[in-house]
Amino acid sequence: MIRQSRQGAVFFSILVGLLAAGLVFAPPCRTQQTPPPASTPSTAQVQGYTLTPSQEAQAIAYAHARHELYFLDVSYGLLLLVLMLQLRVAPAYRNWATNWTDSSFGQIVVFAPLLLLTIDFLSLPTALWEHRLALQYQQSIQRWGSWLADWAKGEGVEMAIAILVVWILFWAIRKSPRRWWFFFWLVAVPLIILGAAILVAMIANTYLTRLRSAGRLGGARK
Repeated sequence: MIRQSRQGAVFFSILVGLLAAGLVFAPPCRTQQTPPPASTPSTAQVQGYTLTPSQEAQAIAYAHARHELYFLDVSYGLLLLVLMLQLRVAPAYRNWATNWTDSSFGQIVVFAPLLLLTIDFLSLPTALWEHRLALQYQQSIQRWGSWLADWAKGEGVEMAIAILVVWILFWAIRKSPRRWWFFFWLVAVPLIILGAAILVAMIANTYLTRLRSAGRLGGARK
């Protein structure tokens, strides 16, 4: 078992390293950037918005890159799931939790964050790749430090919600072995919606603060 765990850890490291290498050394998109035409005064009402040929080519290239990343992300996620099941990662974390404490809530506090952090950390290369594409095609102005800080904040919110949701799940199973799914759904859905709302509010606040600092919103310093 120890040898199998070591082999799995080595394989995970190699897999993540290869994907990260592909992220770093991927060839940049060769789309030509042309400056926007000078604005001319016009009294006619604007009826629509038309992309320049270079902007249209860039948008098409970005869409193709996102499609390729989507299929890569799905394949990579399925591979991670199969490997984690094969290597029995969840039972190992369960054993660690039961050896650490006899409290059921304490075991949840150990088990749930470990499992979710493992999944999210191993899924981080594709998330990094997605933000790299957004920067490369000028769809985002967020720097890497700020992006990683937002990712860490999201992980913190996810861990807190996960601990509470898993605790409610086991409580519902103990209280009602036959109807636990209904009571769990009744309580878990509002909590998940609340967690998503908190995360969206944090991201929106960060984005608006960045726009104000850049002087792109009203009320910024002149």
